[in-house]
Amino acid sequence: MWRTTNHEAGSSLYHRYQTLKEDIKPQPVQRGARDGFSEEDEKKDKEVTQYHRQKASRTGLGKVEKINPSKKEKQGTCIKYLVLALVLFAGSAVAALLYMFPDTFQKVIADRLKLLGEQQQVKKDLKADFENLSSIFTNQSPQMWQRSRRILERHLENWKGNAEPAIILLTGALDAEQTLRCLGTQLADIYSSSLNGSYLLISGSDWASESNAKVKAHIDEKLDTGFRGTTQAAVLHRLELLPAGSLLILYKYCDHQSAVYKDVMLLLTVLLEEETLEKKIPLTDLEEKVRAFLIDKLTDSNGKSTHDGMDKDKFSGVWSRISHVVLPVYPDKNTGTCKLASDA
Repeated sequence: MWRTTNHEAGSSLYHRYQTLKEDIKPQPVQRGARDGFSEEDEKKDKEVTQYHRQKASRTGLGKVEKINPSKKEKQGTCIKYLVLALVLFAGSAVAALLYMFPDTFQKVIADRLKLLGEQQQVKKDLKADFENLSSIFTNQSPQMWQRSRRILERHLENWKGNAEPAIILLTGALDAEQTLRCLGTQLADIYSSSLNGSYLLISGSDWASESNAKVKAHIDEKLDTGFRGTTQAAVLHRLELLPAGSLLILYKYCDHQSAVYKDVMLLLTVLLEEETLEKKIPLTDLEEKVRAFLIDKLTDSNGKSTHDGMDKDKFSGVWSRISHVVLPVYPDKNTGTCKLASDA
């Protein structure tokens, strides 16, 4: 009776243990509509995860590049030694050349010092010339003196290395007609004298009745011959009186990239048909005034032109080449002191 009872109790305990074991066994998480995460959502989540893994694999993101500090240091050291070797080699080469050709190097250094000295002297002389001229023409604006001097100074300092000629356009009203011619030639004289050269003058009033082709050929011949010789500057006085088509030659001499002569000066003048010019007129307004005046004077009102004539499109090309600096000129009493070159 005792044994039977014990056996039954043991069997009962065993079954209770097995039941408890099954109860505490981990159950897989079931995501369903109960927790707001359906089977369709789970499928989309897996697809997104797989997409990002593939993208990271293609772009290399997520990969950690192992850096070898010792390798990086070795590369830096090699570069330092290479630079040092190049410096030593260059120094040795220069020393060898100095030893083999001492006279040549001395001449190069002497020529360079001479050039620097000449540039300083030119700058000094130019300053003195402008101070002298401004003391005579006392009615001119400070802007005219400052900008014209700065242009000529920079051009002379870079002589033989300029990318384009020095171009200045002076304009004035009827009361400044004599001053306009006088001041224009004086500036040309200052520039050319700095280079021990001369300047030439072409006046529109002398060629107003001639044909486009004839005047264009004349200007071309005078400028080309002069600049190949000792002429360093040219004055084209009264542009508005020249035959319109003849001004197309300025493409050749005033282009900012392909001008045939770059270490020269061209000074252009325009006399406006106004009694007087407003004092302290903004330079942008002055430029627009001159442009509108020349369009009216030089282009056909119907917009048509012959092959050697001038229309608005052609004028725009000319204007863009000559209007770098447009400066005002006002009447002065001391124009009698001018020394003028004869008209070419």
